[in-house]
Amino acid sequence: MNVRYELKKGVRLSAEDVTIVPVEQPRADAPTRDARQVPLDLKPRPERERRPWEDANPRVKTSIRLEMDEVLKLKLDWIKEHFPNSAISAVCRRAVEKEAARLIAEWDATHPSA
Repeated sequence: MNVRYELKKGVRLSAEDVTIVPVEQPRADAPTRDARQVPLDLKPRPERERRPWEDANPRVKTSIRLEMDEVLKLKLDWIKEHFPNSAISAVCRRAVEKEAARLIAEWDATHPSA
């Protein structure tokens, strides 16, 4: 039986993400492989630990207590006064998101199999 490989919708390529579907019998005069095609490396990738935020609901809001020195607080107050529509919480959230992404990328780069 002839088969071809297709990726399931919405997934990244890995061995467990591939499904087999039947195809028609190839014509006798058809080339066996297109020159632009590259053979797939279907070795299973090492399992990465499940991250706690992967199943979290982004609509659920939580809060943390954030202590800072007076200088930083006054800087945030100044930003709030001089930039319209900028809340201190939004400024802090953007900074935390950026730093969290940087630290996660650093971890992933130094721990490829984790």
